[in-house]
Amino acid sequence: MTKRMTLAQIRVRDKLHAAKHEAGHITYGEAKGMPVSGRLRKNPDLPRTFADLMREKYWLGRVYYRVNAFARLSNRQKAALGLAGAIAQDGVDSAESVMDCWTTFDFSETDLLYIPRNWEEKRSTVKFVQDAVEEAIAVLSSNNIRLNEIVDILVREEVYNKQGLRLEEMEETAVRLF
Repeated sequence: MTKRMTLAQIRVRDKLHAAKHEAGHITYGEAKGMPVSGRLRKNPDLPRTFADLMREKYWLGRVYYRVNAFARLSNRQKAALGLAGAIAQDGVDSAESVMDCWTTFDFSETDLLYIPRNWEEKRSTVKFVQDAVEEAIAVLSSNNIRLNEIVDILVREEVYNKQGLRLEEMEETAVRLF
């Protein structure tokens, strides 16, 4: 018989999922030489019941990039940066898994900003998305130790900030994406 998770266990699981997701974006950004910061915060609409937690996330994340660093990325790299969060969260190591199970991934609206709408309809856009997925997986795989360090920092401190910026400075001086 499967034991039902408690609310406290679900909250811990959600924090770990959020940390892995944001760490994927951060790890990819750092690997591309971008100054990057990130944070986790409790959902202001705090789901309180088990039913609420099935619909809403208890923990939310946000990553901040310097505008000029983000602008230097190619569109494929921007797409890979967006996809890196869900790929890291789910621990995927093959592009085929992502492409075959696209709708099961926890992509946010901002994660998909650089993925063309209706991308499945054209061969050229399928190739673009597959290349972005492969790049995200390659970067995360080659930086797996760093990815796990960032996850640990986010779970423990709820902020990842190598630049030493105050939270207000992060929000004022950076692109808020992912």
